[in-house]
Amino acid sequence: MEKRVAAVLAACLLLLSVWDCTGRREGAARPPGSPEAAVPPSVEAALGPGLSEKYDGYRLTLEGDLLVITVWMEGTADLAACVRAGLLDRDFWENVRKGAGALAAASRALVDTAGRADLAIRIDLLNDRNHEKILLSLLGDTIIYDAALE
Repeated sequence: MEKRVAAVLAACLLLLSVWDCTGRREGAARPPGSPEAAVPPSVEAALGPGLSEKYDGYRLTLEGDLLVITVWMEGTADLAACVRAGLLDRDFWENVRKGAGALAAASRALVDTAGRADLAIRIDLLNDRNHEKILLSLLGDTIIYDAALE
């Protein structure tokens, strides 16, 4: 399945090079809702290894009682643009949405195990070419923003 997605993504990249299909801009990154505090070491230790293994990059921030897990992966901006333009079936993006949901569930379990069940969790998947833009955002297990399907 991953090889198929990579092949389709390569085809979309080729199309993007000759046709501007971005149409709408991705959601702007949110300004912090409150001053960021240090992420508890137990939470960093619980989440860091898995995030660094699966994603090209990640950042953990704490905004009051909200843990924000920000991740990015190469190719997600192009994939979202192709879905928005109708060049790819929405099923390809649905896999990204399911992956973000799995990340939210796993993060919830790990944060609870780290002794911080009091924290709410938001997952932000960033545009890999512009980290100021959010492509997908979940609060808990609820999608609150989706640039590809807006």
